[in-house]
Amino acid sequence: MPKGIPVSSWRSNATRREKWFASLLARVIIKTTKSESRAMSYPFLRKLTFLRSMGLRHFLYKVQGLFVRPRIQFERHLGAFRGTGLEIGGPSAVFRKGGLFPAYETAQRVDNITFSRKTRWEGDVKAGKNFVFHPQKEPGIQFVLEGGGLSSLPEARYDFILSCHMLEHTANPLSVLHEWKRLLKTEGNLLLILPHRDGTFDHRRPVTTLNHLVDDFEKNRGEDDSTHWQEILEMHDIRRDPQQASTADFEKWIRANATNRGAHHHVFDIRVSVQMLTHAGFQISDVVATMPFHIFMLATKLPGYKDVSNERFLRADAEPYRKSPFRSDRLHGRATLTMDSSPSQAV
Repeated sequence: MPKGIPVSSWRSNATRREKWFASLLARVIIKTTKSESRAMSYPFLRKLTFLRSMGLRHFLYKVQGLFVRPRIQFERHLGAFRGTGLEIGGPSAVFRKGGLFPAYETAQRVDNITFSRKTRWEGDVKAGKNFVFHPQKEPGIQFVLEGGGLSSLPEARYDFILSCHMLEHTANPLSVLHEWKRLLKTEGNLLLILPHRDGTFDHRRPVTTLNHLVDDFEKNRGEDDSTHWQEILEMHDIRRDPQQASTADFEKWIRANATNRGAHHHVFDIRVSVQMLTHAGFQISDVVATMPFHIFMLATKLPGYKDVSNERFLRADAEPYRKSPFRSDRLHGRATLTMDSSPSQAV
């Protein structure tokens, strides 16, 4: 912060600075390419457009990452991931050495689930004992199965389950979570990382409600569900999706979701994520939202005689909302507190 400027003033002008930075990037891009639509045709310029759309906070986070390894308080939970685990949709950079949560370093073995023998992210996938999660550890078993179709695996098989930015790609998250819980041993842990709406190309879409997730579960939605296609195509911010060269290419990508699984069926913030895990019967231990677009959640499968109690993570003044880098979480907490303290709400 520049000397001589009050902290309150500097913070209050954050939005203005972000808009100025976004405008500067916009002028550079448009001057170079003459039109924003043409800019989307060039990978490098798509990345510039992405930076422009994300704003100053994201840009500064990226610059800082060039010099300092990002750290989050979640690392204190690494000791809970020492046994044999299962990853859904790996491998993930976030779990490697130097990642935000290097669980591969502490795990004894990690097996993996991939939905197809060929994907955009992993390329060719071969089933067998060949999932290399760590260069100095014995490979885990690679399964080619649906993330929610794991009935061929015995229950209570794993000490922990890892999932990074996978659950939003499923049509029926509650069904998938119930299946993952079945595979966990009692007191086994789930490390779930979801994309926060505010930090992604989904920021124009409404956050999915718990009622919607329950409806998907009760109607047994399958991965061929196309309920959200219109919303996705209308509200997707292609500026924040540099992998897509054009709106037409993105529409083809979504229409082919049955084979590529690229669509985000659902959109998350902290509150609905907590509600979802609670409804699925997981006891939540910690929740942290962090840049650039993550919601980290640690949850446990309780013994059958214990009841789940996650109310502290639903309170408006809870730490995850207050410390979230995402505006909608902080606004939700303030709005709820205001409503709770207003005279009309008094009992």
